[in-house]
Amino acid sequence: MDKGKLDQGSIEKLISSWAEKTSEQEEEQSPIPIKVLLGEAVDLASLVDSHFEPRRLKSRDLPGLGAVAGTGAVGASSSREIRELGLVISSVHARITVLIEKPDQEPIERGNSWRRSC
Repeated sequence: MDKGKLDQGSIEKLISSWAEKTSEQEEEQSPIPIKVLLGEAVDLASLVDSHFEPRRLKSRDLPGLGAVAGTGAVGASSSREIRELGLVISSVHARITVLIEKPDQEPIERGNSWRRSC
């Protein structure tokens, strides 16, 4: 995702990309509201950004998250990926919400409309 370039085409590409990357994952239902999860994701991305590189704090050397990058747990692109996922989830959730709230559409028409938008 390019900084400052957030148009519908970019969002569509991200949605397609993440749909493909996660197609093998089993769907899970979270008891935590989506707005809370997305807020936590933004906080986590900021934490990864600020603590990825080693730093010195009060005359102590602190290792950065980059020290575990080789394990696959956290990588240099982790914060970007978290933000992308947040954007994708928000976008798809908004589409679904709009479709659900359209009272003038029949259920089949609404479902077909949602399918076309994904």
